[in-house]
Amino acid sequence: MIHMNFKIILFFHIGKYLNFDVKIYIFFPSVFYVYYDQYLSIWRDLIVNLSLSFAAVFLITCILLGFDIHTSFLIILCIFMIIIDMLGVMYLWNIELNAISVVNIVMVRTCLMHND
Repeated sequence: MIHMNFKIILFFHIGKYLNFDVKIYIFFPSVFYVYYDQYLSIWRDLIVNLSLSFAAVFLITCILLGFDIHTSFLIILCIFMIIIDMLGVMYLWNIELNAISVVNIVMVRTCLMHND
């Protein structure tokens, strides 16, 4: 097994070699960044998950409400505002966006749909 200091030095030299003009984000594996790959694509994953769920909710509510697009849009807008409020509270409480918080945000959206 390779010693941790050797890994950090190795990653540093590889990153220094590769970063001549190209922006490559390199996270050093440590206790705090065990799953460091998730921080590279977490915003895209959150936006894709919420967009797909909003589209599904809009389609289902539109069908169940007798193709009432106005009311379906208002339901989506209400859920969207609650998600924005939740992201604001996460910012105020210094909760960073990681895989657990993304799952919680999507689950809040699910709980909101069951209560609407």
